Amino acid sequence: MPSVHVLTGHIGKNPEVHTFESGKKKLSFSVAVNAGYMKDGEWQDETDWHDVVTFSPELIEKLTANPVKGRLVQVTGPLKPRKYTKQGESSPRTSWETIAFSRASVVFLTGKNTENDGGDNAG
Repeated sequence: MPSVHVLTGHIGKNPEVHTFESGKKKLSFSVAVNAGYMKDGEWQDETDWHDVVTFSPELIEKLTANPVKGRLVQVTGPLKPRKYTKQGESSPRTSWETIAFSRASVVFLTGKNTENDGGDNAG
């Protein structure tokens, strides 16, 4: 049984779409998740960046219909490794991606024109 990864954070930049020779599309974007901790009596902010990908045509349409950079979202899906070798290097690297399978996998928690409108799931 695959694990489910749930992210709540802000989209870093508008998603990028890659079209393969077969015509299938892949959309990718990153989500900034902010956390904090106390160090020597002072609050320290920390941001972790998470990669999200989808092959769902409905979700690709939802995320490219309007600008989404900076919007607060919740993303749900399995966390999967992607192995690759960077050009000029011989050692393989591993990148972890959250896979969003359907339109319901990404929920907007802030609206298009407001800081927080109570949720805008339609995109």
